[in-house]
Amino acid sequence: MSGFPQLGLARIASRLRSSQALLAAITCGIALTGVAVALSSNSTASAASSPWSVQSIPSVSGNTPNAQFEDVSCPTIAFCMAVGRYVGTDAIQRTLAEEWTGGRWHIVSSASPSGAQASGLGSVSCVSATACEAVGSSGGLSAGSQTLLAERWNGKAWALVPIQTPGSTTLEAVSCTTSSACVTVGFRTAADAISQAVAERWNGHQWLIITPARPLKSTDLDGVSCPAARSCYAVGGQATSTIAAGHPLVEHWNGSSWTTQRIVSPTGAAELSAISCPRAATCTAVGSAGTANTRMLVEDLARGKWTEGLPSAPRLAEPGMYAVSCSAPRVCTALVSYIGSGEVLTWATAFRGATGGFKVGAPVPNAAFDTGAAVSCRPVSCEVVGALNSSDGQGDPSGSGTTAAWRGSHNHFTRQSTLNPAGTAGGSLTGVSCVASGFCAATDSVTIDSVPAGAVSVLDRAAGSGQWSAPPNQGSGFLASISCTSASFCLALGSPAGAETWDGSTWSELTAPDAFIPNSGGLQAVTCLSDTDCVAVGSTLMGLKAHALVATWDGSTWTTSTPALPAGSVNSLLAGVSCTSATNCVAAGSYTTTAGGTYHALVETWDGTTWTIASPSMRVDGFDHVSVSCATASACMVTWGAFGEALADWWNGSIWTATTFPGPTAHVDARWVYGVSCTSATFCTAVGGFLYPNASGPLVDTWNGTTWTAAALPATVGVAEFNAVSCTTGTACTAVGDDQRLLDVPFAEARS
Repeated sequence: MSGFPQLGLARIASRLRSSQALLAAITCGIALTGVAVALSSNSTASAASSPWSVQSIPSVSGNTPNAQFEDVSCPTIAFCMAVGRYVGTDAIQRTLAEEWTGGRWHIVSSASPSGAQASGLGSVSCVSATACEAVGSSGGLSAGSQTLLAERWNGKAWALVPIQTPGSTTLEAVSCTTSSACVTVGFRTAADAISQAVAERWNGHQWLIITPARPLKSTDLDGVSCPAARSCYAVGGQATSTIAAGHPLVEHWNGSSWTTQRIVSPTGAAELSAISCPRAATCTAVGSAGTANTRMLVEDLARGKWTEGLPSAPRLAEPGMYAVSCSAPRVCTALVSYIGSGEVLTWATAFRGATGGFKVGAPVPNAAFDTGAAVSCRPVSCEVVGALNSSDGQGDPSGSGTTAAWRGSHNHFTRQSTLNPAGTAGGSLTGVSCVASGFCAATDSVTIDSVPAGAVSVLDRAAGSGQWSAPPNQGSGFLASISCTSASFCLALGSPAGAETWDGSTWSELTAPDAFIPNSGGLQAVTCLSDTDCVAVGSTLMGLKAHALVATWDGSTWTTSTPALPAGSVNSLLAGVSCTSATNCVAAGSYTTTAGGTYHALVETWDGTTWTIASPSMRVDGFDHVSVSCATASACMVTWGAFGEALADWWNGSIWTATTFPGPTAHVDARWVYGVSCTSATFCTAVGGFLYPNASGPLVDTWNGTTWTAAALPATVGVAEFNAVSCTTGTACTAVGDDQRLLDVPFAEARS
């Protein structure tokens, strides 16, 4: 049976992305920090040629909000439209739109292209309650697979409209003066990595490219405001190269062409982020200036001349202003981020009347990373939209949160009630155990450090070709390991009580010694011969000086004991165990001879009376999974795995032999094995993942008694890996893990 992480749960080098990274092409300034790549055609065989098939997995974390507003437009005091994105229960990101009417927010139907894994709306502009235009992006998980997205609102629903995509383009803002006159701006990344400003106009029938002036080699446009049908002002930044200091850029479109506006440029680097023009030729643009953007920057247009302002930022405020909306000349509300210890904490409004300067209000009193994304003002009040933070149970701005809106004026805003589509916080299946009838149970990890109340702990499947479901269970928790002996008995470790048991209809909590705590110790792996004979292994909870631990379950009582400890060991733990009889068990883990020193492999055998250290030492630094599977007393496989690590020892009854895992091609740079299951001396299946420059995906290797061979697998949606596998015969196996899209999505494959 497989043991779960004991050195930390590093997930595939942050799973080729940050934990909550979203797409750079979704226009709110959130950049993709990694690349999610699908399996290439030569990395694995097609589903038709593979004996493995993907099985459907229900949501395991419960329906939790997972949404974010990106922009808002209020053409009247009684109507606002907010747009953004949400991640549904299937982990597909879709567009989101809500309207403010009748004193409350309502979700309205928005369009997402069929088959797209990630769609979102980043900017919106409305001229009335029945005429809005929104832009964003849609496509695959990598920025290079995204195309531009445009939609129209007719007062009842949003509908897709075609829009051109010149190269790798991101649209940052849109502004409309009539239902047939809109301009959107952004930038595209050229082949030499130079940013080039882009713009398109809507004529009521189609979007047409209108190339900006682009005065310097590197340009981008981040904001646009059109006070008239044939007059638009766009702002952003420009530089002579990708490494030169940037300067503010203002361009004007007169209905036929763009020209660069002459403005006062502050000393040092500077850029403009947003602009609002309440009247013809009367605008206010905001941004940041100075070394490392240490000052707030304001540029005002009046009587044909731009004037510069550099208001000071209050203590703890991030200097730049990133959004602005003016209800009258110079009467503007902008948004400012507040920082602390180098991290964005929350946001505040900055208000300026007709004759004064911007005054920054108190930051919104909430937890870290709450976000005010955009602001739209009418003469009486303004609307701010964004998202709330996950640390207070209400989400965050990177995709796992709740929508939020505030209404007010000057610097006094009140939180409004908004709606959130059903979503999922994702999850990962971490362990699996199957019996001959085809019944399987799999454990779920929603999160490492905490588990939401009522979150599903386990899934089960009645037969090999049946559906997975979430049965009733009394407890929920991070379940580290599971072992089933029949369709009416399973024991899983890791719930708050220490363990859970299955009786054929429900899961119930069972008090167990040294409950598993991620990254800290406790019982980590279990194997059962019957409902009255189970062996669990782990480590004592002693911080830097933990010692290997064994506990046995006789159906009513747990008994703990200390296994053999390597000579000179300071720390030791066992994280995998497998028994073929009451007189034969093999357990594996690691030990060190100095605090914080090198980890060496540890294997022990049980003869019914005594634990004996059984294998020579080998270095296993960095591993976070251990798995042990014995088909007989003379056929056992032990694996240690981490990202890029796949180590194994095979026991043939006489000696332990190191084995080597191949990847799906000869050019695999990294492979890792997290779980193994053996049914005979000539058949084992090991699972994990692989990575090489052009592809990544789940790894399945099969053992014939002498060598490992990579198996053909059907393609997955995102970056997938397996955490565990359970085989009942040489042709019946079930592997479980997760498929990384925008979230970890539990999935399973079966071979029969």
